[in-house]
Amino acid sequence: MQTHKTGAGIRKACLNTANHRRNGPVCGNCGYPNLAEKRNKLCFHSLRWYFRIQLTSQGVDREYAEFLMGHKRAAYNDIRSKGPEFLREQYMKADFGITPKPKLSDRQVIEALLRAKGFNPTKLLRTEAFDSEGYSEPHRLTVEDRNTIETRKLAELFAKSVLDDANSILSSSSKCTGSPGEIRAGTRKQRYIKQPEKSS
Repeated sequence: MQTHKTGAGIRKACLNTANHRRNGPVCGNCGYPNLAEKRNKLCFHSLRWYFRIQLTSQGVDREYAEFLMGHKRAAYNDIRSKGPEFLREQYMKADFGITPKPKLSDRQVIEALLRAKGFNPTKLLRTEAFDSEGYSEPHRLTVEDRNTIETRKLAELFAKSVLDDANSILSSSSKCTGSPGEIRAGTRKQRYIKQPEKSS
């Protein structure tokens, strides 16, 4: 059953579906067979397409998304043999939801970046607490002060790890023999050195 737009953007069923022909004239009510009109139509399968697009755009393999939709494709039995826990992990990896995500605080963003680099923010803060003066005495700090100090410490640790990575990349790239200036100077010298004449 075809639908058409009302003023509020909601679609309702077209009453002229009996006269719809794929190669016939355009329906005055719903625009059938205009493909652009059909593409905008909201139906049950729109939710399924949304589900698949969201999963694949978040990094879930297309075969897993197809399996979660119930499609039996070539890899169906292989995926099924991995078990429900594996599929649950794939679904959770997509962080799928139809509600808007809450805005993350600065601390949550920095903690996520540190975790992505392989660090444990809680463990880092614990080791920092023993190294810094006054920080290991929580009764002297308010919750806001403590959160501010911890966020600053985590930001410093993240910045230090990024700088260490950059320095290691730079030091490994400069391990070439000679600098570009030395290489150019060497080629100049070779030009001006007379080659011994070949005796014939």
